[in-house]
Amino acid sequence: MRNTIFFVVGSTPTILFISIIIAAIIIKMNHRLRTFFMGMFYLPSITSIVTLTLVWKWIYDYRYGILNYIIGGFGYENIKWLGNKYTVLPALLMVLIYLSLGMPIILLTAAMAAIPKTYYDAAKIDGATDWQILWKITVPLIRPTVLYLLIVQVVASFQIFIIIVLMTGGGPYYRSTTLAYQIVQEAFDYNHFGVASTIGIILLMIVSVLTLIQYKFLSKDIQY
Repeated sequence: MRNTIFFVVGSTPTILFISIIIAAIIIKMNHRLRTFFMGMFYLPSITSIVTLTLVWKWIYDYRYGILNYIIGGFGYENIKWLGNKYTVLPALLMVLIYLSLGMPIILLTAAMAAIPKTYYDAAKIDGATDWQILWKITVPLIRPTVLYLLIVQVVASFQIFIIIVLMTGGGPYYRSTTLAYQIVQEAFDYNHFGVASTIGIILLMIVSVLTLIQYKFLSKDIQY
């Protein structure tokens, strides 16, 4: 449970923040550059998750991984990114964030494109900075999209499974075991179908309650 919460809390705000910043940069580009970068960021979303996960596994490889090659160039020793209980969760979190950026960037860019430019012109006349315009004008006006992405990302973070199976198998010492992975493990490895069903129901209840809470408190003052 603790590992699952780590992925939810660690990935959701990070993905939304990065996506908003990138979308705010992309929206200022001309049409061709905007299309290029939107396609580039969306590419991981339509690429096989198995392929991308295996690529990241090679990046983290202890002997031949490019990450250890880079830090070795600065004189540091190789790190067992996926075999160390202190680094495995941050390493997996980076993969989850990378795989999840595509859709938020596309949707946020589209939402920003629908905002009338007169709001920005008025803010600039009043002396507002780009940072103030982003957080005082843009973000409040795209709140429905942000709310949708927040709910979707929380649900997706609770369901993290494939990268766990392919990269760590829940290790080391169950350090990266999540509720979704534990459901499959209890059912098909240990034949504890009752335990797996119970965990599944608990997971459903947690996700449902969190979704209702998010919608209740974050949907205020939103006009659809």
